Amino acid sequence: MSTSAAAGAAGNPAPAALAQTQSADSTSAPSADAAALRKLLDRMMSGAYLVGQAPEKLGAPLPPGAEVVGAMGQAGYWTVFLDSPKSPAEVIAFYRTQPGWEVVEPERHQSANGFLSESLEGVDSGSLTIIFRQEPPTLLQITAHRLAEGQATQVMLSVQTGKDAHQMKENLSSYSSAESLLPVLRAPSGVQVRPTGGGGSNDWYNSEANLQISQSLKQLHQAYAEQLRTQGWAEVNPSSTLPGGGEASLWHIAAENEQPVRLVLLDLQPVPEGTGLYRGKLTVWTR
Repeated sequence: MSTSAAAGAAGNPAPAALAQTQSADSTSAPSADAAALRKLLDRMMSGAYLVGQAPEKLGAPLPPGAEVVGAMGQAGYWTVFLDSPKSPAEVIAFYRTQPGWEVVEPERHQSANGFLSESLEGVDSGSLTIIFRQEPPTLLQITAHRLAEGQATQVMLSVQTGKDAHQMKENLSSYSSAESLLPVLRAPSGVQVRPTGGGGSNDWYNSEANLQISQSLKQLHQAYAEQLRTQGWAEVNPSSTLPGGGEASLWHIAAENEQPVRLVLLDLQPVPEGTGLYRGKLTVWTR
């Protein structure tokens, strides 16, 4: 069964169903902008997605007063996006005190490595916590951050249910992450950074973010490359423009201060359909 069909069977409308519902409720054809947005979502989301709502059987609580922006995923694993009037710390506290849930990862400030926003007053780069429930088995990862003073807190919930939740909990507890070995890439002025996640093990890690820029992608890559040089990284190969307009480069740094030899790949790619959004991926390996 396809992911869309699985989602539909669970009572969650698939992308096609959403499109049909929107068309049926309208007396005229969707605008070009709405049609382009729907086409972009269909291409980006291989599983089902929901706009303005969460799955009916999410298996996790939502903070009081939160606005649901949308969700994407399939049966057994969903990512839900929320806006909350509460601070990031208050959102995390709400989840850490839920009855019947065990705290797997205590609250911690999100990584000070990888793609970071420029330093602005009122910006809260956010907190993360992970909680687990035995019955029904559910692993919930919560990140919350605020981009500017007075703005809503952006919350992302990753909800894993079923037998895989137990395995993921064990995996999270069993390895030390190489996340701390990532270099710091702070956004140049005018570039908006929204972290979208990361993962790895004790000898590699990748961090990803969505980037909204007004400059060219080549200029952004050059700005990040200069930061890497300042931090002691040396370019292994000259940067290259990839098919589709992406920019990528490979970097090396020698072992020092009890840190191992590391390689890092900086990969910047345009999102399809020319929306002005770009994806950044930063991957580090040790050897």
